[in-house]
Amino acid sequence: NISVGGRELIVDGSVTLSFGRHYGLIGRNGTGKTTLLRHMAMHAIDGIPRNCQILHVEQEVVGDNTSVLQCILNTDMERTQLLEEEARL
Repeated sequence: NISVGGRELIVDGSVTLSFGRHYGLIGRNGTGKTTLLRHMAMHAIDGIPRNCQILHVEQEVVGDNTSVLQCILNTDMERTQLLEEEARL
């Protein structure tokens, strides 16, 4: 179950995912797609393995001069942490 602000978005939901597959969600605005992905990415749902990567893209992004490649690299938190550690060392 997932609820936000007292509004239940998903009740008694279940999902089965297969290793090595890529999935996407589609549906009307406000149905809980982003909320579900956020919960999955935070491993706030029982049964999501810690080694399972769940990535989602914000629906609205302010445009700037950042290249597409740099935007993608910026989302890699492990890479960012390693680069920060390298700079400290």
